[in-house]
Amino acid sequence: MTNSIWQNNIQVLEKKHTQLYAKLGSIEEAAPREYETVYSRAALPSLKVSKGGEQYFLHSKYDPVKEAQRFAEEYYEPDVNSYIIYGFAFAYHIQEILKKGPKINIYIFEANGFIFKEALKNVNLVEILSHPNIRIYLEEEPEKFARKFHDILAIENSKLVIHLPSLKAMPENFIEIKRLFENYRIEDNTVNNYKDILDYNFKQNINNYNKNVDILFGKFENMPIIIISAGPSLDKNKHLLKEAENKAVILAVGTAVKPLLSSGICPDLIIITDPHEIVYDQLEGIDIDIPIIVLSTCSHKVMKNYKGFKLMALQHGFGPAEDYARGMNNVMVRTGGSVATTALDVALNMKCNPIIFVGQDLAYTDGQTHASGAHLCKEIRDTSSLRSIAGQDGNTVYTSKNLYIYLKWIEKKIQEEENTVFLNATEGGAFIKGTKNVTLKEVLDIYLSNNNYNFADIINKSIDWSVKRQ
Repeated sequence: MTNSIWQNNIQVLEKKHTQLYAKLGSIEEAAPREYETVYSRAALPSLKVSKGGEQYFLHSKYDPVKEAQRFAEEYYEPDVNSYIIYGFAFAYHIQEILKKGPKINIYIFEANGFIFKEALKNVNLVEILSHPNIRIYLEEEPEKFARKFHDILAIENSKLVIHLPSLKAMPENFIEIKRLFENYRIEDNTVNNYKDILDYNFKQNINNYNKNVDILFGKFENMPIIIISAGPSLDKNKHLLKEAENKAVILAVGTAVKPLLSSGICPDLIIITDPHEIVYDQLEGIDIDIPIIVLSTCSHKVMKNYKGFKLMALQHGFGPAEDYARGMNNVMVRTGGSVATTALDVALNMKCNPIIFVGQDLAYTDGQTHASGAHLCKEIRDTSSLRSIAGQDGNTVYTSKNLYIYLKWIEKKIQEEENTVFLNATEGGAFIKGTKNVTLKEVLDIYLSNNNYNFADIINKSIDWSVKRQ
């Protein structure tokens, strides 16, 4: 570090970013072994981070500029006016995005004050700090960060970009925000990584479905629904589900279909969302014609080969589906990244109440991924890479990053629904905030005992009415 780099950066910061400058004095020094400024083979500074037994670099240890150029190529879009970037780091990636769009607006968020201070000491940031279209927000308190981020996120024609190494270096007290960002990256990467598959499936599916799932929306007001997932705890109480027939809508995710059928339970509806062809294994070899809800980007094999009535769900966040929904005047669904979360949004649109979860472990209960007989069921022995969370029974259970994100999505959805009752009759797995923990036997005795519906008739009438209306 040269003293002139620090002084030049500080002079601009004090003049252009007075509030940011005022925060520098309150930034606490980090543990000396956690961060180390190093130089790449290209003789450019970077930061080595050592936390939680892991070591990584904020920028390439070989050539940070080339890495930043690839970053800019991946995320820059000519028709986007504003970029909201999490992660200041040493700003190589910001410089490269700015080169591609000198007139764009860039809003940079950073929660790690020590990293920001190290950047000021080691990198010439005068161009970035003095640029009229760049705003920098350094917030080390999660609540203040969330409020400011929420306001900026509302800017029209903006794109959120997350610098992954900076996300990994987020302070521990930002754990909830960090996991929300991880959720965003997973959903964003899913679309980007499988774009060709999703596009192909969509183009095939819109030619093979019968009706849109929205023909069921609002038709089940204040009728109970049981969303059945294939978590390990399904083995404990699936035998009781036979008693729920005609008392609650039984909506089963694809992985739960075979375990249910083997126990003599016939769902009212099935839902499948996965874009990969292997998902059809969940249905292959079984002779049923239960109405099925299929996400518009789900494997085309499902739409092509399934014998029953096929209801397509068009999802938010996938451009072609959004365009198609607008053209057809269809209601879209929010997927939350999984089949179970999509099923919850569908149930809410159907106006079902209460909503009852069964087999919704969202964790590897008793070291199992799924209920016995479910597609791809396997045993989990190594928990070193998993997260320990509170279980429904008060004990600790282990879950994956993806399952944890789905858990948080479900909890947020529940929090938004003030007039809907949510019952967790999984009898195992993760504790789901906002639900009432009950056994399936209690659900049957207390909530469903006096019910007697003909759900098949309601579904068929919705289908017939929709067909006649054309």
